[in-house]
Amino acid sequence: MSAAAAVAVVFRATVALAFAAAAIGKARDLKAFQRTVTALGISSRLVAPVSYAVVLLEALLGVLFALGVRPLASASAAFALLIGFTAVSVYAAAVGIQVSCNCFGASERELGRQSAMSSLLLAAIAVGYALSARQARGGVGPSLEDLPALIGLVVGVILLGRWLLATWQVAPMIRARRQIEASAEQ
Repeated sequence: MSAAAAVAVVFRATVALAFAAAAIGKARDLKAFQRTVTALGISSRLVAPVSYAVVLLEALLGVLFALGVRPLASASAAFALLIGFTAVSVYAAAVGIQVSCNCFGASERELGRQSAMSSLLLAAIAVGYALSARQARGGVGPSLEDLPALIGLVVGVILLGRWLLATWQVAPMIRARRQIEASAEQ
């Protein structure tokens, strides 16, 4: 087995296990995850569909990674979902939402910086899997057919980076505004 193939297997297994654990944990205590979704301001009529969709998507991605099916497509979908989780975590931290993450089922860990970093790390591993799987198949790197997805990944990383930088600058302003609004209400 080549080094690239070994790396691809490790990355693939890591992401597969993470998504499987997340889907199983959320499914075992869906109410806890729904409390998190509710705290994020999702309309009450959308809480259940959003919760079910996240669990199903995580389960599907866990299976796709476990089977090694369509590495680039699987990694792209995982990357998109994980960037979404990162954005939600950063938003929660920025506006001061204090709610349990429930990322892997009921837990005390709050949604925020830690969950953002975990999501970013898994997103990077998913990208690493796509690239190492391509190299393991005999390619030296992405092919022309991979170009649209890779451009999407690169644009996603750039936009995420810019958004995260802006959020950390805007977060103190949001907190100050909330304090002013709370003072005005009293």
